[in-house]
Amino acid sequence: TFENTFYKATFDPKTGGIASLLDKTLGKELVDAASPYKLGQLIYAASPEETVGSLVCPDPNKVKFHSAENSTQAVRVAGPVFTAVRSTSSAKMFPGIEMDVVLYANERRVDFNFKLRKDHTFDREAVYIAFPFAGASPAFRYEIGGGNVRPNEDHFPGACREWFSVQRWVTVNTQDAGVAWSPIDTPLITLCQMTPGNWLDTLPITNGTVFAYVMNNYWFTNYKASQDGDFTFRYSLT
Repeated sequence: TFENTFYKATFDPKTGGIASLLDKTLGKELVDAASPYKLGQLIYAASPEETVGSLVCPDPNKVKFHSAENSTQAVRVAGPVFTAVRSTSSAKMFPGIEMDVVLYANERRVDFNFKLRKDHTFDREAVYIAFPFAGASPAFRYEIGGGNVRPNEDHFPGACREWFSVQRWVTVNTQDAGVAWSPIDTPLITLCQMTPGNWLDTLPITNGTVFAYVMNNYWFTNYKASQDGDFTFRYSLT
């Protein structure tokens, strides 16, 4: 656990994600305790029975989800401007996962900085990072070029609800608090659930979870069929 004037963050020792993020100004818990995922938890979605070769998502019922099984935390920086704690772990296809959580002395903001090392495969796969936000009656809004969108309300019939492309920010407003979240390096998101392929007419807003849709190899035309190597991804919230 570490904290500043604005937040108190508690790590989950299994997954390495944040199990609790208390907004001390509001006196509100920002992490959804009912979610199976933690804040900043990396999730690997594997469907090895289907290899790359068709322009469709895998069967959602066949996707297997994997996360880190153990993690360690250590203070990386402790200074007058900010404090950063590094959570280190590994998971299927990820021999190295490093997440730096940064709290600032004079700014009401939390940063999540990821350094990932990923193995190579041609099996169909996707990677997500979960941000499950707490609160009743969640309502989402996300920025696009020149405007912003409310899922369902602002979509025409037949619009894609499997994933959304974000310009700079997503907001989650509930009866308890409002969170602004920014996916700096990965512009795709899914809301409430992960696996594309259900092709919904309406997105059920059942929880306040934003999933960063970090990568996938579901489409092979003009894309690299395997995504491996070292990656850096950043996210911020307030």
